[in-house]
Amino acid sequence: MIKIDELFQNTEIISEEDSKINKYTFMGYYFKLNNYRIFTYNNLVHILDKGYEVFPPLISMTRQEGRCLCVFNKINEKHVQVFCRSLNDHNFFSIKENLFFPYGIGMFQKDFKYGMPIVICEGIADRDLLAHCYPNVIAVANKRLNPFQVVCVKSLTNNVILAYDSDKTGQNSFYKDSEKLKKDGFSVKLLKHIDKDAGDVVEYARKGDIMKFELYCQRYKSFINSCFI
Repeated sequence: MIKIDELFQNTEIISEEDSKINKYTFMGYYFKLNNYRIFTYNNLVHILDKGYEVFPPLISMTRQEGRCLCVFNKINEKHVQVFCRSLNDHNFFSIKENLFFPYGIGMFQKDFKYGMPIVICEGIADRDLLAHCYPNVIAVANKRLNPFQVVCVKSLTNNVILAYDSDKTGQNSFYKDSEKLKKDGFSVKLLKHIDKDAGDVVEYARKGDIMKFELYCQRYKSFINSCFI
């Protein structure tokens, strides 16, 4: 099976035209995120011609739609996971080489030190929007932290800020994860989402309302900074 690092080398950067498709392609282009890539049918043919085996769900999605979005998770200069998403609907899946690391855990500020607060959110778009406001953010890429992700976070800090979605499921996850983390010795704070979930704020910029987008980002920065006190 093709390694995820090799798969990354056979993808394409997001173009300005691609950025118009949805909020994910927009984020990749607007924030200049090199880990947001387009995988095309031509990329697939090239890989298969080289004799590589390719993950069946990726083959199926690419053959059906012609291309898809791939968001890579990188740790210690190695791509260990990729989230593949349809450009036409909400279908997505993840491919990992070993354990399910939190998304973004390899993207912290270079001088990160043990004990610095880590913001934990649900989705990839949430993480990459909040990272525009504060560098040390991870996404569970699910509804709740799994046991391995808790171990990962515990090796880095004992201070976390939970920024789960504001819907009922997100708030239930916040309650359960906060209780679990507190029992493990973490200091836990809640980042309130004002009136919009982080990933949804990107839609303002995508539709041209940069002023409102930056206003929300400034509010998130203020909320995160207040959690340091």
